[in-house]
Amino acid sequence: MKQNLQLWQLLPPAQEKIIAAFQEDLTAKLAGSASSLSLLPSFLLPATGQEEGDFVALDFGGTNARMARIRLGGQGRHKVLKQVSRPLGLHLTAEGHAEGLFDFLASLAADIVEPEERLPLGHTFSFPCEQANLQQAQLLRWSKEIATPGVIGQDVNQLLREAFARAGLQIQPVAIINDTIATLLAGTYLLPGTQIGSILGTGHNTAYFEPSRNMLLNLESGAFRAIPENEFDAALDAASLHPGEQPLEKRVSGRYLGELVRLALLKEHPHCGLKQPYCVTPFHLAAWLHPGERCPFPLPPDVVGTARQLAQWATWRSARLAALTYVALFRHLGSSGPIAIDGSLYEHLPGYAAMVRVTLEEHGYRIPVRLLKGGSALGAALAACAASKNLL
Repeated sequence: MKQNLQLWQLLPPAQEKIIAAFQEDLTAKLAGSASSLSLLPSFLLPATGQEEGDFVALDFGGTNARMARIRLGGQGRHKVLKQVSRPLGLHLTAEGHAEGLFDFLASLAADIVEPEERLPLGHTFSFPCEQANLQQAQLLRWSKEIATPGVIGQDVNQLLREAFARAGLQIQPVAIINDTIATLLAGTYLLPGTQIGSILGTGHNTAYFEPSRNMLLNLESGAFRAIPENEFDAALDAASLHPGEQPLEKRVSGRYLGELVRLALLKEHPHCGLKQPYCVTPFHLAAWLHPGERCPFPLPPDVVGTARQLAQWATWRSARLAALTYVALFRHLGSSGPIAIDGSLYEHLPGYAAMVRVTLEEHGYRIPVRLLKGGSALGAALAACAASKNLL
């Protein structure tokens, strides 16, 4: 293979540079200076363990929208009573529009609640927003190649309230949070002392509890810039809907990981047949990484080995980059604690979770890292509970 590991690996000196740069960006933002990180407020504290009641959770952060009815029983106890998930399809493209998108989201409730029920809803909305309180959030920009017009600059929960009203439903959106905050909040409910919440799926982001602000903060870490770039990173970024934005997310997240491997594979084997952008997904990478698994594309025999090697290199780099930001946060805090992670990359990609743990241990952090499958929904329910208490 013409390419070599140097295009993808992160040697110890490069790792230390990334950690130091992330700490510098974090310190600068806390001081009010320019930074690639956002530190968006959540207006939430860690869970107390006293949360109880029935709540509706809406999770919108990628290609699917999910709605669930969740019963909280306190002390980490919870039960999903009903749930529904549907793909968003054309609602996420420039051909869609705001009213159609939010009407679609509201339609999920038909399988969750009766028309007359007035349950509080927590909304996990996984895009950069400006928030003045827990109930209101204005979308700053789309990410993950989503381009629905008419939403940027709008109060997202107000759009959702209007959609519920058009559908004749009594659901009350009382909280809107980022999916990363939701995962962190769920982690503090299930595993007290959790310090970091992170998404490693279609998108990538991290949140943590900042003692000086006494609040869970959303880093929007996908925008972090001080990371090495190879030729495939540059090509992917130039062809994306938002060039120059979300550099870390474009190295780490499932939305882009398969495309990076496709670009690298095309350079090695121009006639391998993978001409369609984004035709390689994490599903394909998982198949290539699994020993003995048949490749999902009819690749020539001489291409299969290259595909598996590139998938492994890109996966390792993604996991290391995410873990290095956790190391930077622990160094900033001066302590370490459990990490809560939600997302398909961490859950399904062979070797991904192990590489996250190895990287943490190499830097001296042997701590619990817990997969919270569905953590975004649980966190949304917990946020709705917190907001309901504040509104009483």
